[in-house]
Parts: sequence; structure tokens; C-alpha cells
Amino acid sequence: MDVKQSARALTEALRAAGRPGHFEALFPEEVEESFEELRDLGLEPSRALAQAFEVADPVQVEVRPWLHEGLRLLPLRELPEAHEGFAVSEGRRAERWRGRWIILGVAGSDPYFVDATQPRLPVYTDIFGGGALQPLLVASSWGGLLDLSALWVREFVAHGLAVEPPGVTRDPDAIPWRARLAWQRLQEHLRERDPAALDSPFWRRVFEREA
Repeated sequence: MDVKQSARALTEALRAAGRPGHFEALFPEEVEESFEELRDLGLEPSRALAQAFEVADPVQVEVRPWLHEGLRLLPLRELPEAHEGFAVSEGRRAERWRGRWIILGVAGSDPYFVDATQPRLPVYTDIFGGGALQPLLVASSWGGLLDLSALWVREFVAHGLAVEPPGVTRDPDAIPWRARLAWQRLQEHLRERDPAALDSPFWRRVFEREA
């Protein structure tokens, strides 16, 4: 999924919903300056990640609500500080955090991070706790997450819908028809464009009720 095109789609969806947020292009020198700060923390930003920020650096981009929390996409200048507590402690990368994981967003207390060694920058999250990290695939690419977020804004945010997932709600039959349609469109979007993500534990927890 093309990052620039997906960023444009998300910007347009936010604008149509009356929400702030857009993306700006950055010069390579600006990107490299922030990447040096990340490297000093023991992190390993890549050329693929640099190219993503050169065409689309988030500015006040937040998808709210997003599942249980709002999802805030971080501007490049905030990345070094954003890793503190998740990936970095006292200026050094935490032992359980891999250098190739770069946090690009936060939903509540959960980091959303990409694998910078992969050209498409797949996006993962984890319910952050004291144990070992178990990354859950959210989207198979960074552009894919932006595209998915645009759909989310159009289907949920713009209509002011509650977002209690079908796999969590106590009474699925009580979900309003408009919300039911939105969840259906979201699932169809993933099935058509990102089946690997749809099959991940993250989205299975959203759509499938436990027996």
C-alpha cells in the first residue's frame, strides 16, 4: 500500500469527519537528524522508514475512537521520547525490545510499532505488561494501517458510532444496524486487502467471540 496515497486518504477522511490532522513531507536531512537520536538509543531505523517519513509525517493525526482507545500517529520529532518506558529505559534500549521495532503510534498504553527491517513496514502492537513481548500483527504495511484508519474514520468516527468489538460485546444482537454494517465493511476490507492481518490474533479477538 502506497504510504503517500494512504496518508492522503486518511487526511481526507479526517477532514470530512470534522477532525484535525494531516501529513507533511520532510527533507531527508530532517529525517536523518531524528534517526541519529534513535540510533543513540540502540534502535535501528531503516531506509524504508525514512522514505515513509519523507512523504508523510503525521501532524495532529489521531483516530478517536479506535477500538478501546484513540490511536495517535506520532510525528517524527516525537519518536525518540515516545520510546521511553516502552522500548528504552534510562537512555538505553530495553533488553526485551528489538532494535528494529520502531514505535510510530500509541493507543492508550499500547505501542504500535513497525519492523523497520521489512520493506513494507508491517505494523504490530502488544498489550504492554511486565512479561515477554508478543507482537500482534495489526497491518501488513504502514501504508495499510493508514488506509485502514481512513476506512475506520469514514465508517465509525464520522457517524459517531460506539466501537465495542463484536468479539467483546455481551450481546451481539444489540449492536445497531449502522455499527454492524461498519464492522462488516471493516472485515471485508481486511479480507480483500490484508488477509494476513485479519488472521492475526489481534483482529480475531476483535471479530470472533470466545466459546
